[in-house]
Amino acid sequence: MKRELLVDGMHCENCANRIKKVLGAIEEIKDIDVNLDTKKVIITLNKEIDDTIIKNKIEDLGFEIKEIN
Repeated sequence: MKRELLVDGMHCENCANRIKKVLGAIEEIKDIDVNLDTKKVIITLNKEIDDTIIKNKIEDLGFEIKEIN
């Protein structure tokens, strides 16, 4: 299972690392790929998780989720 997130506000590798660290602490998330050029975060899940949990974690860092697919 995968989720593709369009994240506004990511500008540098530090931004990407902060997102990876926060999401990596969520048990249901197996892998995280951040693409700064496209502003996308691709998440591979071990099991289903409510999108609100992911959204809140990223927005708590100061980024904005524009879209989740």
